Amino acid sequence: MSRSNRPCGIEYTLLAPRSVRLSAIWEAESDRILFYDQNLERFQTNAITGPGTDGILERPKVKLEVKSLWKGK
Repeated sequence: MSRSNRPCGIEYTLLAPRSVRLSAIWEAESDRILFYDQNLERFQTNAITGPGTDGILERPKVKLEVKSLWKGK
């Protein structure tokens, strides 16, 4: 992702069965991750703790926990 021809974030997308698409966007400026559901509605925002990127765009080193919404056997 870029803003004014400068990198400003990274988009992550998970494509799941039954046309489910989950997305997360890391905003470099605010150093947070925005999570979106299959309806493209934001459902969670997490601030990244730890040292900042000092203006350098890096992939965040964050462990994301994915919980299954499927309750089948």
